[in-house]
Amino acid sequence: MILTFHQLTSEAPKDLFQVGLERFEKYLEIVTRLNSQARTGFSPLKITFDDGHISNFELGLPLLSKHSIRGMFFIVSGWVGKETNAMTWEQLRALVALGHQIGSHSWSHPPLVSCSDADLLNELARSKDVLQDKLGTTVEDISVPYGRWDSRTLAACSKAGYRRVYTSDPWMSPWSQEGLSIFGRLTVRSTMDSRQLLHILTARGPSVLLLRAPYAAKQALKQVIGDKLYQRLRQYFAHADEPQARETR
Repeated sequence: MILTFHQLTSEAPKDLFQVGLERFEKYLEIVTRLNSQARTGFSPLKITFDDGHISNFELGLPLLSKHSIRGMFFIVSGWVGKETNAMTWEQLRALVALGHQIGSHSWSHPPLVSCSDADLLNELARSKDVLQDKLGTTVEDISVPYGRWDSRTLAACSKAGYRRVYTSDPWMSPWSQEGLSIFGRLTVRSTMDSRQLLHILTARGPSVLLLRAPYAAKQALKQVIGDKLYQRLRQYFAHADEPQARETR
């Protein structure tokens, strides 16, 4: 399974997409332990970060180094050097030098499914080109903002030169389309403690079916009412358990 984080904090988390530093280290301890106990056919657990928040570098990097874990950082390239809470190009180059991977999270973080064809290709190609030019590395991985995608999005990703696409469905088995490899990820939120994470990562048999049920229900609802209406309803009810301005990224 692939884990996704957004912002890290040394204080008490203020929303679902912030994870406290102490808890983050416990997650890393779990990942290290499970990877060391890997069985034949077991895919190593991976750590990814979306958005490129500066806390990933200032707070996350020292702990990744401590536990000898290399992560993948998906960057909203249009925010670099412009948003005060975004990592700088110098910090991103330091990550590359340490063996971490850099991927794209689009140019400006719109819902890609809502972009026109021209804007969609611009979001994908511009981000990729700028990251490669500034960092001197090949960028072939992208995580889709808000976890939202469709067949048109995948076709555009392939046209822009990506090879791997990462979504926000933790139970999706890797598959291929448009010459791309598509992967699901588990977004780790502030409400998930280390015991819950361990349960998700080690669940087998009927336990997996129970964990998958909420995600399956959401996908079924999307099929019935459509993605746009689903997202409107999600935002309407979001205040009950998460900030309205941010969905699963």
